[in-house]
Amino acid sequence: MEDLKREDLSPIVVNSVFISSTVRDLHAFRQFAVWIEQSRFGVKESFPEADWSSVAPEEIVAECRRRVLFADAFVLLLGPWAGWTPPGYTESITHLEFQWARSHFATLHQRIEKLAEKMNARHLLGLYSPRILVLARGRHYQRSDGTDDFEDLPSLQKEVDQTLAKLPKMEREKTGATLKRFHQEVFEAVGTHEATFSTFDFTARLGVEVLNTMQRWHEFSAECLRLLVT
Repeated sequence: MEDLKREDLSPIVVNSVFISSTVRDLHAFRQFAVWIEQSRFGVKESFPEADWSSVAPEEIVAECRRRVLFADAFVLLLGPWAGWTPPGYTESITHLEFQWARSHFATLHQRIEKLAEKMNARHLLGLYSPRILVLARGRHYQRSDGTDDFEDLPSLQKEVDQTLAKLPKMEREKTGATLKRFHQEVFEAVGTHEATFSTFDFTARLGVEVLNTMQRWHEFSAECLRLLVT
C-alpha cells in the first residue's frame, strides 16, 4: 500500500512497552513481565532498569515522560504503594506515568478507525485491544461459569491498609489521599475502555495475563504489517 507510510503504524504496531510499577514490592513480577515480552514476542522495554542509573535525578521525570510517549503500549503493575513523589508534584511517579499513557493513547482508537478505512480493513477494529494493561495485585476470582470477576480487590486493599497503618498519622493521611486519587484514575480509565484490567496473586497468573494481552497486541500488529505489504 504505497500511500501508507510505516510511521503511520506507530504506536499501532507494538515494538516497545513501558512497564510502570513500584520496584521495592513488585520487582520480581516486573522482571517476569519483561522476560515474557522479550522472549516470546521480541518486544523491547521502553525504559529498562539498566538505563535508570544513567539518568540524572533532576531529569528522571522528563525522561520517564519521554519514554512513555515513545512506547507503543503501557503495562501498569498496581500494588499497595503509589511510588515516589517528585519534588514540585502532588502525584507519584507511577501516577504521572499513567496520566502520560492515557494522554499518549487517547486518540489511538480513532487513528485505527481511520487506518481501517484507508486499508479497507474493518476487521482491524475487532482485533484491537487497548494499549494500556492494568494488572492489580490481588486475588483472582472466577465465577462458576468460568468467566473472570474483577469487581472486588480485597487482597490489594488489605495490603494498602496494612501499609498505611505503619505510617505516622500525617504521612498516612497524605499517602492515603495520593493512593486514592491514583486508584480512582486507574479505574476510571478501565471504565471508559482506555485500559484493560486483571488481577494477579502469584507470578504464574501475572504471566498468563501478560502473555494473553501480548498475544492480542501481536496478532493486531501482524495483521497491520500484512496489510502494509499487500
